[in-house]
Amino acid sequence: MFRSSTGVSVVAGIVALCAAGSPVSAQASWQIYDLRDLIPMLPRDPMAEDFDLERGENVDALLGSLCTAMAVECTPLVPGIFAIEAEADEHARVATMLEAVRALYREQFVVELIVYRTPADRAPAIGSPPAIPESSNRMHFVVPRRTPVPVMVTSQRAYVSDVSAVVATSAVAYEPQTASVDEGLDLSLVVGAGPDSDTRTSVDLLGSVRRATWAEPTGELAIPEVGPVRIELPILSVRSVRSHVELEFGKPAVVAVATGFGDNECIVMAMTVKK
Repeated sequence: MFRSSTGVSVVAGIVALCAAGSPVSAQASWQIYDLRDLIPMLPRDPMAEDFDLERGENVDALLGSLCTAMAVECTPLVPGIFAIEAEADEHARVATMLEAVRALYREQFVVELIVYRTPADRAPAIGSPPAIPESSNRMHFVVPRRTPVPVMVTSQRAYVSDVSAVVATSAVAYEPQTASVDEGLDLSLVVGAGPDSDTRTSVDLLGSVRRATWAEPTGELAIPEVGPVRIELPILSVRSVRSHVELEFGKPAVVAVATGFGDNECIVMAMTVKK
């Protein structure tokens, strides 16, 4: 049986179990199972309004079905952590089945991500074959199945944001203060996010594309013993990316289209996934 105890802490849950009395069988015992690593791996609805990788409902459903099938007692303590009452051989079966689930989702894929710009009035449809120009940016990496992988392709620019006073015993000086801004892709990628087969899989992309521009005119201060210092004011523009696409293994397809930063421009992301 599977009993929900949302909001109960691990400690409180263990105390409640101990207070409940002795096990049903003299050979039965309680064990704690930490399945938080499975939370991002298992299938979920990427387009749901309350999309959240840390909720853990997918693991609740998995272990609930497993415990019901084996007729063992299972109590959730906090998302991803459970207490199971069973005999030694049943605990061994639970551990074996959970390891099989982990092995299933550790399968790896080779991914090529292609990013390019195109006129907005020629934006391709999601899932269609891309018309890739020579000026496109290509990235290759290996990702495990149903595991969120960060894809960060950014450049960083440092700038002088302010000046501060440095007070000594008998003098006051000034020095520039620097900051930095990141531009580029900042995404989370999941391959096999939904149902898949030997020929097809699915891809989730969630994140943003960022570009910095610089306000004009910028200020300029004359600092003794340093000279003129230019104060720069970056303006960060952000385009959100959120997409769920099914595609065939080995065939490139458009997985996301975002509004570009220039006039009549869009940013296209295409992908090829190979086993």
